[in-house]
Amino acid sequence: MSSVVDFTHTTPQAGITDRAYLLGVPWILMRSREMTGYRAEAGVRRSEFGPNTYVEVDDNGPRYRVVVDGRPVAIDFTSFAPNRRGDAWLAYSRSGGLLDYPAPKGWTDAAKVKAVTLTQEGPGAEVPVSLEGGRLRLQAAPATPYRVSYSG
Repeated sequence: MSSVVDFTHTTPQAGITDRAYLLGVPWILMRSREMTGYRAEAGVRRSEFGPNTYVEVDDNGPRYRVVVDGRPVAIDFTSFAPNRRGDAWLAYSRSGGLLDYPAPKGWTDAAKVKAVTLTQEGPGAEVPVSLEGGRLRLQAAPATPYRVSYSG
């Protein structure tokens, strides 16, 4: 069994970053929830943690989805979830490409959204981000974390 902290001094930085954003960030949102159900059918396993909160893994893919209170926070080696302080959202994609997630509640003005890369030294370059049809979209570089915030 693996854990988000299951690494040593020889683990590459990319592996630590990957685990932090794909396992750790979604886990923070679910850590205090009790499992309320489990089912497996046709290679799809689903662990439920209350209404509209679950982890679903399709072994035929492999594909997975983590949904918390009806909001997807991790899909197929990407994540978009609030940070611990609740003042921003963290975005990540293992292989890069378009991140396309429902916009957080109240985020309606694209001019108020800002995304920056996160580096070992701290916040990095600002990157384009858009709000379209209630969805937040960001073209992510592979294995690069982002901090997305809304002013207002």
